[in-house]
Amino acid sequence: ISNLKIKKGNIIGLVGDSGSGKSTLLDILSGLRVPSKILVNIDNKKNLNYKDIYFNNFTYCNQKQIIFPGTIKQNITFFDKIENSKRLKEIIKICELIKLLKSKSLKLNSQIRENGNNLSGGQIQRIGIARTLYMENQIIFLDEALSNVEEKMESKILSNVIRFTKKYNKKLIIVSH
Repeated sequence: ISNLKIKKGNIIGLVGDSGSGKSTLLDILSGLRVPSKILVNIDNKKNLNYKDIYFNNFTYCNQKQIIFPGTIKQNITFFDKIENSKRLKEIIKICELIKLLKSKSLKLNSQIRENGNNLSGGQIQRIGIARTLYMENQIIFLDEALSNVEEKMESKILSNVIRFTKKYNKKLIIVSH
């Protein structure tokens, strides 16, 4: 990519074979990896030195989510002391967690073991995306974030996330192969 412009409300999909640099690009855009040569323009400020940019206001969700010992709710709200229950309720719907929390023995206050050992890979990823959306940052990076979720559910959640992104005028960059 020689030129990438991301505006509020944009949804960008990066698709390609494994090893083609999609995740590396997300790492660069999020500040997790420093490139050797790059010109960055942000909000009409041109040719910024990449090392001087303060990367904030983004949330990065990849396929390997970290699950903390605690409840499902704590893992979504990131142990927020002043929980936003309205936002939590909306995020649970978006990530299709309502059915999971009603049909299984899991509840919002159910304890999760370290690394989510008592959850499936897809459940862990849905909790990870819920956490990502709950954080309320303007830029959302999803890097194969639903790779362990069955295809029909993945499509539903992705559609919900896109609607959410448009509703709140956020930027969404999705990596998929």
